[in-house]
Formats: sequence, structure tokens, C-alpha cells
Amino acid sequence: MNKPEPSRSHDSADDIDRLWQWFLHQDNLLATRVSVFLLAQSILIAVTASLINTVAGSSHDSRIPLLPEIFGLAIAINLAGPALTLVFWYVFKLNYENIGVVTDQLRSLDRLYVDTGHKEFERRNAHWYFRVLFRKKGMNWVIVNVLPVGALLIWCIIGAFSVAVFLSR
Repeated sequence: MNKPEPSRSHDSADDIDRLWQWFLHQDNLLATRVSVFLLAQSILIAVTASLINTVAGSSHDSRIPLLPEIFGLAIAINLAGPALTLVFWYVFKLNYENIGVVTDQLRSLDRLYVDTGHKEFERRNAHWYFRVLFRKKGMNWVIVNVLPVGALLIWCIIGAFSVAVFLSR
């Protein structure tokens, strides 16, 4: 019969170190995912803008017929962009929740973390933009929610512009 392991204190230095490693891992995942999101969005938006420009440019030259395939591709990317944005938004939210769980654990176990957090808050609170924009939720919340909403807004504008260019033809 297996003998149960003696229980260890949850506030040991090893536990705190493991939590810090997990926190750094989760924070790095969020930063990497945001970078990939911004890169993917930039590429998709650039390709869509190029296709729309092709359609708009060909509409001025009556000798060049408008290829429905070009417009169809622009609309397909225009639909894929928001879908990709929503998927990333969901992944960002999950990652943000994981960071919150680990942060709560660190606050309960690491007094230095709490003290440093209070000092950082005092310094940041001296700036108006922190008090107005980030105070309630924090920078990660803003990144997790504002970037996808901004991307969705851009996709709506590009979609409307795509349809307007096609209908003006």
C-alpha cells in the first residue's frame, strides 16, 4: 500500500518559485498570442486592402472586366478576419483568466509581490491616463479586450468599403 506523502506548506519558497514560473509562462503566452494576432490581422488586412484596391482600380478602366473572383476573395477574407478575431479574443480571455488565478495565488503567498504591487499602483496612479483608462481593470484586460474590438471595427469598415466599391462598379 502506498504511503501518503507528508503535506507540505503551501507558502514554501519552492511553491512560490513554481507559481512565479507559471505566472511568467502564462504572461509570455499572452504576449506571444497578442503578437501572432497582430501579425495575422495585419497580413489579412493588407491582402484585403490590396484586393479592394485592385477592384477599385479596375473600375476606372472600362476595358478591364471586374473579376467576381477578386471580389469574392476579398469578401471571404473579410469574413475570415472577424472569425479569426473572435477565436483569438476567446483564447485571450482564457489566458487572462489563467493569469488572474495565478496572480491571486501569488498575492496570498508572496508578501513582496503585494508590497511591490502597491508601490507600482501608487506610481502609475500619478498619471491621468492610468487613472482614466486602466485603473479598474489593468493593462492586460485592455489588451485582451480592446485589441479584438478594434480589429472587429476595422473589419466592419473594410467590409462596408468592399461592398461600396463593388456596388459602385
